[in-house]
Amino acid sequence: MAEQIDELVKKAVTSPEKFTIITSIPNHYIWQKTVYFPAHFNSQEQYKQVIQILKQTLPIAVSQIYFDVKFNQEENNNRIKSTIYALRKSYAEPFLSKENIILDNELFCYLRGALLLNNLEIKTENIKQIQDIDIDKLSFPENTPDKKLYLIALGASLWNGKVSI
Repeated sequence: MAEQIDELVKKAVTSPEKFTIITSIPNHYIWQKTVYFPAHFNSQEQYKQVIQILKQTLPIAVSQIYFDVKFNQEENNNRIKSTIYALRKSYAEPFLSKENIILDNELFCYLRGALLLNNLEIKTENIKQIQDIDIDKLSFPENTPDKKLYLIALGASLWNGKVSI
């Protein structure tokens, strides 16, 4: 199996076609925090607050991490829900040694794969439903040796450039 994967990667790398490799990072390596900002904050004010939160919360310098933020305007509450994700550069850089690599949260990959095989739309509210899914009852290809790994790979292939979960 590992030889087949190596051969597939070699073909992708030498192919003239444009490609992207999604690499899943275990959830426990990704620091995550959700905070709320007033709706009147502009993007610059939001960014300044995120940097301040990272400086105050993390035990390492901001220069030693990669971070991303998902902002969602909450219409009913007149506030902005912001989810901050951070990853140590020292952990991420070996994965980023090649071009066209995107790092994704392994948990999100798993959830996207499980939701797809369970015929559920990939939406935030479906995360709670994942607890009820029995992966042994999902429709996997015949002779799938590692169902969890298959769900992670499937979910990575569904990555669309947005945090969908």
